[in-house]
Amino acid sequence: MGDERTGQRISELRKQRGVSQAQLVLPGLMSASLLSLIESGHRRASRAVLEHLAARLDTTVDYLTTGKEPVSWVELERRIAFAEMAQHHGSAEESLLEMDALLTQDVPPQLRSRARLARAKALESLGSMAPAIEAYESLWLAAEPGTTEWAERAVDVMRCYRLVADFGHAIDVGERALETFERLDLVWTDASIRLGVSLAVCHLRRGDVTRSRLLVERFVGLAEQHGTALSRGAAYWNASVTAYQTGRPADARRLVERAVAVFSEADHARNLAELHGLYGELLLHGEPSDPERARDVLTDATERLDQLAAPASRSAVRQDLSQACLRLGEPAEALRWAQEAYDLAANNPLEEAQSLLVLAEVLAAQGQTDAAADRLVTAEAALASVDAADAAARAWRRLAQQYGSLGDQNGELRALRAALAAAGYAEPRTQNLGSAFRSSR
Repeated sequence: MGDERTGQRISELRKQRGVSQAQLVLPGLMSASLLSLIESGHRRASRAVLEHLAARLDTTVDYLTTGKEPVSWVELERRIAFAEMAQHHGSAEESLLEMDALLTQDVPPQLRSRARLARAKALESLGSMAPAIEAYESLWLAAEPGTTEWAERAVDVMRCYRLVADFGHAIDVGERALETFERLDLVWTDASIRLGVSLAVCHLRRGDVTRSRLLVERFVGLAEQHGTALSRGAAYWNASVTAYQTGRPADARRLVERAVAVFSEADHARNLAELHGLYGELLLHGEPSDPERARDVLTDATERLDQLAAPASRSAVRQDLSQACLRLGEPAEALRWAQEAYDLAANNPLEEAQSLLVLAEVLAAQGQTDAAADRLVTAEAALASVDAADAAARAWRRLAQQYGSLGDQNGELRALRAALAAAGYAEPRTQNLGSAFRSSR
């Protein structure tokens, strides 16, 4: 049953879905060898086989046998494509409205999954992180374990948890996914390699340096052996972050430059935008520091990220841009970028606190010490709601330094104590230090 291209259409759809021939086997109906013969055009499929394949590949028997999709499908796909394009050009709200409307209709399974993914991405871009996480997790759990789609959705879930500084949940998802992939003994792909390097960064952000380093070393090797430009770029990117956080700025800069070169060749817009932000950060805070070049790179990253990324990423790059302008003697620009960073950090306590620290630094440099002190108090309140993690510990240390620069010894000691707690030390080890902390409350 079917025309001469039925087998080719089955093969193409199967590969698009990231499904192996073995995963489509149904005992008593179809073996892997029969499917291979059908795909190569040497055997015709029965109606029962076609119905089974159509259900597993989210399509219809009519499409497999004739290649024709219902007219309604064409219109639905056109709407999804326009929504995806709108999001790509910075209109995530428009995309979300269109997908919400479309998903109330009777949408075929393969288009429904695509529409749900577009909706999840729109929610993330708008900073609605809890609904975005729920949407991505639903797609992840519905995907066939071990497939490309399954690995990609796991990375999406991890990214969103990381953006809200919930590193524990991000790591739990990543470790479960990696364990499943290894248990199935599958061939490494771009998606599974990116899963591994994403997990490494989550461990690093929580302060699990050894686990992070081991994962990075493993997956950089796998990327260079099996991966395409996308997975190699992701591996270099995360290796750069690891090098930076573990005190190797020269290695970090070298690795991020390799990642930028790879993604530039592959034309991955969002990844390239995020990388420019990291590169600017390394230029600003690395040794030697190059604030003028950092400002140029960060300005470019800001323009790119405003079209593609969630508010947390857009806030982070503005924080670095503000500090670059401050070092270059441009206080008005520094204040503008710091305020924008804070405005974008709503509903994300860690980013809110970090943006307030930058804003306080800029205000203090302008002699507005009272206003700076107010921002530090607000930053302290925001940090108090962030779970223990390496990122939080570093923010607490910055807060302590800024309290100290304003002469607020009590605030400095409170922040130092919180930094120790976030780093995993519940109480200071010396009696004198403990007394100092207790008296500072």
